[in-house]
Amino acid sequence: SNKVIGLMDAIRKMSYLPAKLLEKISDEFKLRGRVKIGTMADITVFDKDKVVDMGTYTRGAIPSEGVMYVMVNGQLIVKEERIVPNVFPGRALRSNSFDPTRQDSNTNDLKNEL
Repeated sequence: SNKVIGLMDAIRKMSYLPAKLLEKISDEFKLRGRVKIGTMADITVFDKDKVVDMGTYTRGAIPSEGVMYVMVNGQLIVKEERIVPNVFPGRALRSNSFDPTRQDSNTNDLKNEL
């Protein structure tokens, strides 16, 4: 509401830039954060004048207001501002060199970027 940054810049900072940064540890992110043919875009449709993050530090799972639709892997998980029950189309993405037995799992390079 303070309009500190523009809408397109905010969207870029929440989608493209994190995916671009994470490309360094996982090739899967080269197909994320972009809306174009051949990519795996999750789509969020929101009302820019009504969207509000309702979550708090202690209650982070409260849905945002003003989010009309969210599509993940081609399936709606939010429809007409309501969470669709029992739909879980997402999946975890791992580093190219992910090794669950190692504590750092090659994340030091990513930490240095942040």
